[in-house]
Amino acid sequence: MSDYDWVDVEAIALTFLRGARPEDVVHVLRLDPSSERLRTFDEAEADPDVSSDAFPVQLEELEGWLVVVEPNGFLMTDHDVLLRLSRGGEAVCYFRNVNAVSDFLVARDGRLVRAFDPVLFDDEEGEPLPEEQGLDFADEDADDQALSFTLLERLTGVPIEESWLMERPRRTWLAPHPPPSGPEQPADYVSRRPGPSDWGMGRLR
Repeated sequence: MSDYDWVDVEAIALTFLRGARPEDVVHVLRLDPSSERLRTFDEAEADPDVSSDAFPVQLEELEGWLVVVEPNGFLMTDHDVLLRLSRGGEAVCYFRNVNAVSDFLVARDGRLVRAFDPVLFDDEEGEPLPEEQGLDFADEDADDQALSFTLLERLTGVPIEESWLMERPRRTWLAPHPPPSGPEQPADYVSRRPGPSDWGMGRLR
Protein backbone atom coordinates (compact mmCIF):
# COMPACT_ATOMS: atom_id res chain seq x y z
CA MET A 1 0.00 0.00 0.00
CA SER A 2 1.36 3.41 -0.96
CA ASP A 3 2.14 6.10 1.56
CA TYR A 4 0.09 9.22 0.87
CA ASP A 5 1.67 11.58 3.38
CA TRP A 6 2.70 13.69 0.38
CA VAL A 7 -0.88 14.56 -0.51
CA ASP A 8 -1.57 18.23 0.14
CA VAL A 9 -3.67 19.35 -2.81
CA GLU A 10 -5.71 22.42 -1.99
CA ALA A 11 -8.51 21.77 -4.49
CA ILE A 12 -9.10 18.80 -6.77
CA ALA A 13 -11.64 16.39 -8.20
CA LEU A 14 -10.02 13.07 -9.12
CA THR A 15 -12.21 10.47 -10.83
CA PHE A 16 -11.43 6.95 -12.03
CA LEU A 17 -13.74 5.57 -14.72
CA ARG A 18 -13.89 1.96 -15.88
CA GLY A 19 -15.87 1.30 -19.05
CA ALA A 20 -15.98 4.90 -20.27
CA ARG A 21 -14.01 6.22 -23.25
CA PRO A 22 -12.31 9.63 -23.50
CA GLU A 23 -14.86 10.68 -26.13
CA ASP A 24 -17.65 9.91 -23.63
CA VAL A 25 -16.18 12.39 -21.15
CA VAL A 26 -15.51 14.95 -23.88
CA HIS A 27 -19.15 14.63 -24.99
CA VAL A 28 -20.82 14.65 -21.56
CA LEU A 29 -18.78 17.56 -20.17
CA ARG A 30 -18.88 19.42 -23.52
CA LEU A 31 -15.12 19.92 -23.53
CA ASP A 32 -14.05 22.57 -26.03
CA PRO A 33 -11.97 20.81 -28.73
CA SER A 34 -10.17 24.05 -29.64
CA SER A 35 -8.92 24.41 -26.06
CA GLU A 36 -6.96 21.12 -25.98
CA ARG A 37 -3.42 21.52 -24.67
CA LEU A 38 -0.77 19.49 -22.84
CA ARG A 39 -0.63 20.83 -19.28
CA THR A 40 0.62 19.75 -15.88
CA PHE A 41 -1.76 20.06 -12.92
CA ASP A 42 -0.39 23.47 -11.90
CA GLU A 43 -0.24 24.74 -15.48
CA ALA A 44 -3.88 23.79 -16.04
CA GLU A 45 -4.97 25.50 -12.84
CA ALA A 46 -3.07 28.67 -13.74
CA ASP A 47 -4.25 28.81 -17.37
CA PRO A 48 -5.32 32.43 -18.08
CA ASP A 49 -8.41 31.14 -19.90
CA VAL A 50 -9.70 29.44 -16.73
CA SER A 51 -12.58 31.33 -15.13
CA SER A 52 -15.74 30.79 -13.13
CA ASP A 53 -17.39 29.76 -16.41
CA ALA A 54 -14.64 27.49 -17.78
CA PHE A 55 -12.83 24.79 -15.84
CA PRO A 56 -9.76 22.73 -16.81
CA VAL A 57 -10.36 19.00 -17.25
CA GLN A 58 -7.50 16.56 -17.81
CA LEU A 59 -7.81 13.01 -19.16
CA GLU A 60 -5.38 10.10 -19.08
CA GLU A 61 -5.68 6.33 -19.30
CA LEU A 62 -3.96 4.52 -16.45
CA GLU A 63 -3.85 0.77 -15.79
CA GLY A 64 -7.23 0.05 -17.37
CA TRP A 65 -8.96 3.13 -15.99
CA LEU A 66 -9.75 6.47 -17.58
CA VAL A 67 -8.71 9.12 -15.05
CA VAL A 68 -10.36 12.56 -15.00
CA VAL A 69 -8.25 15.15 -13.17
CA GLU A 70 -9.87 18.49 -12.35
CA PRO A 71 -7.48 21.04 -10.82
CA ASN A 72 -9.68 23.20 -8.58
CA GLY A 73 -12.74 21.64 -10.22
CA PHE A 74 -15.88 19.72 -9.33
CA LEU A 75 -17.77 18.84 -12.52
CA MET A 76 -17.55 15.09 -11.96
CA THR A 77 -19.26 15.46 -8.57
CA ASP A 78 -22.51 16.26 -10.39
CA HIS A 79 -24.32 12.99 -9.71
CA ASP A 80 -26.13 13.04 -13.04
CA VAL A 81 -22.78 13.23 -14.87
CA LEU A 82 -21.11 10.61 -12.67
CA LEU A 83 -23.96 8.13 -13.05
CA ARG A 84 -24.07 8.51 -16.82
CA LEU A 85 -20.35 7.87 -17.13
CA SER A 86 -20.53 4.83 -14.84
CA ARG A 87 -23.09 2.99 -16.99
CA GLY A 88 -21.73 -0.38 -17.95
CA GLY A 89 -18.79 0.16 -15.64
CA GLU A 90 -17.71 2.02 -12.52
CA ALA A 91 -16.80 5.51 -11.32
CA VAL A 92 -14.83 6.43 -8.20
CA CYS A 93 -14.55 10.14 -7.41
CA TYR A 94 -12.74 12.10 -4.70
CA PHE A 95 -13.34 15.85 -4.39
CA ARG A 96 -12.09 18.58 -2.08
CA ASN A 97 -12.16 22.35 -2.50
CA VAL A 98 -10.30 25.24 -0.89
CA ASN A 99 -12.90 25.42 1.89
CA ALA A 100 -12.45 21.72 2.72
CA VAL A 101 -15.86 20.89 1.28
CA SER A 102 -15.33 17.26 0.36
CA ASP A 103 -17.01 14.25 -1.24
CA PHE A 104 -16.19 10.63 -1.95
CA LEU A 105 -18.50 8.98 -4.48
CA VAL A 106 -18.71 5.48 -5.91
CA ALA A 107 -21.10 4.64 -8.76
CA ARG A 108 -21.53 1.30 -10.50
CA ASP A 109 -23.51 0.70 -13.68
CA GLY A 110 -25.46 3.94 -13.41
CA ARG A 111 -26.25 3.73 -9.70
CA LEU A 112 -24.66 5.54 -6.78
CA VAL A 113 -23.63 2.87 -4.27
CA ARG A 114 -21.64 4.95 -1.78
CA ALA A 115 -21.21 8.63 -0.88
CA PHE A 116 -19.78 10.40 2.14
CA ASP A 117 -17.87 13.50 3.25
CA PRO A 118 -14.26 12.49 4.08
CA VAL A 119 -13.74 15.62 6.21
CA LEU A 120 -16.83 15.56 8.41
CA PHE A 121 -17.69 11.92 7.68
CA ASP A 122 -21.40 12.68 7.47
CA ASP A 123 -24.10 12.91 4.82
CA GLU A 124 -23.54 9.22 4.14
CA GLU A 125 -25.40 7.30 1.46
CA GLY A 126 -25.08 3.57 0.92
CA GLU A 127 -23.43 0.95 3.11
CA PRO A 128 -19.71 1.21 3.91
CA LEU A 129 -17.61 -0.65 1.37
CA PRO A 130 -15.24 -3.47 2.41
CA GLU A 131 -12.33 -1.33 1.15
CA GLU A 132 -13.09 1.24 3.85
CA GLN A 133 -12.12 -1.16 6.63
CA GLY A 134 -9.39 0.29 8.83
CA LEU A 135 -9.74 3.80 7.38
CA ASP A 136 -11.00 5.94 10.26
CA PHE A 137 -12.50 8.96 8.53
CA ALA A 138 -14.37 9.79 11.74
CA ASP A 139 -11.10 10.46 13.59
CA GLU A 140 -10.79 14.26 13.86
CA ASP A 141 -7.00 13.96 13.81
CA ALA A 142 -6.91 11.77 10.70
CA ASP A 143 -5.48 13.03 7.41
CA ASP A 144 -8.63 12.95 5.29
CA GLN A 145 -6.72 13.42 2.03
CA ALA A 146 -4.31 10.56 2.72
CA LEU A 147 -7.22 8.32 3.71
CA SER A 148 -9.15 9.29 0.56
CA PHE A 149 -6.20 8.55 -1.72
CA THR A 150 -5.72 5.23 0.06
CA LEU A 151 -9.38 4.38 -0.55
CA LEU A 152 -9.04 5.40 -4.20
CA GLU A 153 -6.15 2.96 -4.53
CA ARG A 154 -8.01 0.15 -2.77
CA LEU A 155 -11.05 0.55 -5.02
CA THR A 156 -9.12 0.84 -8.28
CA GLY A 157 -5.93 -1.11 -7.58
CA VAL A 158 -3.95 1.85 -8.94
CA PRO A 159 -1.27 3.54 -6.78
CA ILE A 160 -1.31 7.32 -7.23
CA GLU A 161 2.16 8.80 -7.46
CA GLU A 162 2.88 12.45 -6.74
CA SER A 163 5.01 12.82 -9.88
CA TRP A 164 2.22 11.38 -12.03
CA LEU A 165 -0.50 13.60 -10.56
CA MET A 166 1.37 16.88 -10.20
CA GLU A 167 4.23 16.84 -12.72
CA ARG A 168 3.09 14.82 -15.74
CA PRO A 169 1.72 16.84 -18.68
CA ARG A 170 -1.60 15.41 -19.87
CA ARG A 171 -4.33 16.27 -22.36
CA THR A 172 -6.27 19.21 -20.96
CA TRP A 173 -9.44 20.92 -22.14
CA LEU A 174 -11.71 23.65 -20.87
CA ALA A 175 -15.25 22.69 -19.86
CA PRO A 176 -18.15 25.10 -19.45
CA HIS A 177 -19.99 25.33 -16.16
CA PRO A 178 -22.51 24.04 -15.57
CA PRO A 179 -22.39 20.96 -17.78
CA PRO A 180 -25.71 19.71 -19.17
CA SER A 181 -27.45 17.31 -16.80
CA GLY A 182 -30.71 15.65 -15.93
CA PRO A 183 -33.73 15.49 -18.21
CA GLU A 184 -32.36 18.13 -20.62
CA GLN A 185 -29.92 15.51 -21.97
CA PRO A 186 -31.17 12.95 -24.50
CA ALA A 187 -31.40 9.39 -23.20
CA ASP A 188 -28.50 8.30 -25.44
CA TYR A 189 -26.23 11.18 -24.41
CA VAL A 190 -23.47 8.62 -23.83
CA SER A 191 -24.18 6.80 -27.07
CA ARG A 192 -22.43 3.55 -26.13
CA ARG A 193 -24.70 3.02 -23.14
CA PRO A 194 -28.30 3.96 -24.08
CA GLY A 195 -31.15 3.11 -21.81
CA PRO A 196 -33.42 4.61 -19.15
CA SER A 197 -31.82 6.98 -16.70
CA ASP A 198 -31.61 6.22 -13.01
CA TRP A 199 -31.15 9.39 -11.00
CA GLY A 200 -32.52 7.76 -7.82
CA MET A 201 -29.81 9.03 -5.49
CA GLY A 202 -28.92 12.10 -7.53
CA ARG A 203 -27.76 15.20 -5.74
CA LEU A 204 -26.63 18.20 -7.73
CA ARG A 205 -23.88 20.40 -6.39
